[in-house]
Amino acid sequence: MPRKIIILLVLFFLSLALPLCSLFAQLAPLNTEYLNFVQQKINSLLIYPDEAIENGWEGIVTLKVTIAADGNLKAIMIAESSGYPILDEQAVTAVRDAGPYPLPEDYDGYEEVEIVLPLRYAISDISTDDLGDIIEVPSQPNFYEPDFSQPLEGESEMALEQEGVYEREVSPEELQQLLAQQEEQPATEEESPEQPAFSPMQQPVDIGIPIATRYEPKASAVRWPEELSAFIQTSLKNNKPTAVAQKEVDLAEFKVKEAMRNLLPTAKVSSSYTDGDYSGPYREMNAKIEVNQPIYYGGRLLDSIEHAKANLEVSKMNLNRLQYEIIHKTETAYYNLIASRTHWRYKEALRTEAQELLTRIQKLADIGMIIPLELKSAQSSFEQIEFQLASLKEDIYLAELTFKQVLNTKDLPEIQLAEPEVTKPNLNLDELFDVALKSRPEIYIGEMMVKFNKYGKKIELDKDNFAIDAVGSYEYYWGNYKTEDLQNSANWAAGIKVSKMLGASSLKSSFLHEKMQRRYGHTNNSETTSASAELGILDNFAGISSLKKADVDLHRSYSDLNETKKTITFEVQDSFLNYQKAILQLNTAAADMAFRRNQAEITKIRAMVNDASLSSAMDSLFSLADAQTKYFQALGNYFLALAGLKKATGYGINI
Repeated sequence: MPRKIIILLVLFFLSLALPLCSLFAQLAPLNTEYLNFVQQKINSLLIYPDEAIENGWEGIVTLKVTIAADGNLKAIMIAESSGYPILDEQAVTAVRDAGPYPLPEDYDGYEEVEIVLPLRYAISDISTDDLGDIIEVPSQPNFYEPDFSQPLEGESEMALEQEGVYEREVSPEELQQLLAQQEEQPATEEESPEQPAFSPMQQPVDIGIPIATRYEPKASAVRWPEELSAFIQTSLKNNKPTAVAQKEVDLAEFKVKEAMRNLLPTAKVSSSYTDGDYSGPYREMNAKIEVNQPIYYGGRLLDSIEHAKANLEVSKMNLNRLQYEIIHKTETAYYNLIASRTHWRYKEALRTEAQELLTRIQKLADIGMIIPLELKSAQSSFEQIEFQLASLKEDIYLAELTFKQVLNTKDLPEIQLAEPEVTKPNLNLDELFDVALKSRPEIYIGEMMVKFNKYGKKIELDKDNFAIDAVGSYEYYWGNYKTEDLQNSANWAAGIKVSKMLGASSLKSSFLHEKMQRRYGHTNNSETTSASAELGILDNFAGISSLKKADVDLHRSYSDLNETKKTITFEVQDSFLNYQKAILQLNTAAADMAFRRNQAEITKIRAMVNDASLSSAMDSLFSLADAQTKYFQALGNYFLALAGLKKATGYGINI
């Protein structure tokens, strides 16, 4: 028994010792310089939320931060809450945005570092000159990019190096003046509060649906800019499926003419010549014309015309549908390429700004005014900006390739529009439903298919009615023995033909009156009247099958039309929700980008008065680069959602 107790005690102490050993094995000894470096980076991005200030919320958020060997964050955990979720979330955000935290060189060999950070929020710490009160987050992006790579007015780079940016004294009044200067915007045209400051597009031109074929569909309410309209025309002209669809329209037009032709009489002209020997050499010749005129078909011929016209409308709207697909692809590829190029310009300008700031940090590090950790942190942020720029170059290449494929051209055309316009129209979902049900070619195709199959079934039913044709012929005849004079005569015939389907059988009859004048081999004129009847027994199973098939096709077309309406209703609703989501993402990303720009400006000023490090200024530029990426991704999604909404409504609304 004592032996078992000893074993249990040993196991108990081991269970306590192993986690402690593991914990101490992971923790690296922290020096004061590195802790101050981390704390300074976080404090430069720590924002006291306005809502918390207004409500008087205060507290201390204690975070447990795990930093990997490469300086990137591995984990963030709230060890002790402030009691207010908004303060806790802001603290976590500041720690995440301030990263990475490059480890000092003497930390080699450690897989990770754990730091416990208490972050304090206190109203008493806020003064009237507090920088946080100056930051205003606009609801729309501000694309004004001030050049902070140059020294402030009145100071050259040489002067900064001589005086040392950490030792320069700045009065509160001067600091307030500097911040006010940064808040000023250049004089621009008055902007609508609902629209960001993009360069205006070219004046839209009302062109309706651009068509590269002879068929002109219903006019569209959409108005495209002139440049985009030209690209759409190119896409339609170079698209092969639309050329095939146009041939189908041509065929359907010919079938309408064929159906109308069946109302008119048919005529057949024939002639013959015979040369032989019958009780002597003889010869005979004749020329004959036969005419057949439909009189009564139970409405079958008129229904066939309507049947062919419905087929023509289906072919036309199918062409229209293909053209809408091309328009949608062209529009999305066009705006995606413009958004990618615009993103490149802003990212390149930001990279230049970051490059000049890194050069300044390098010079200060060379003269010992900046610790190596700050230089390493700045270099890490700059490399990530360059990586984003390199990735963006590939995005532009793919966007250009897609645009050329849509246009079906070898060379990429020049695009005049520099920046896309964001309009954000106010839309009503019920109105969009109504427009889609009236404008979508798929709805019209479905309705025409119902009409087409209705007439198809009616034609099959018409076959049960009597079919009556008037027939007649006229013949001119020459004949004689070669030793005699040539004899001629005129002959004619007239009558009617009647046919009727009797279920699976058929009945055919005819009545014909014929008059023939004397001709070679005859001694007298002749005149005859004949009547005939023919009953086909069970020879009309094909007709019964055709009627059943027509009935199935009609029911299927009704079902397809209902499903099409349901699908289109879902597409409109889905496109509308995607549009609303894109607007929300765009507004959020725009506000964040404007906030990050203001934050970067303020962090640079704080660095000049020794209130923040220059490496934190570089970090703020990297945060701005991330915000730019998110914004232009949201911008691309916005134009994709808008184009999808246009297509979902059948281009029946000007958005």
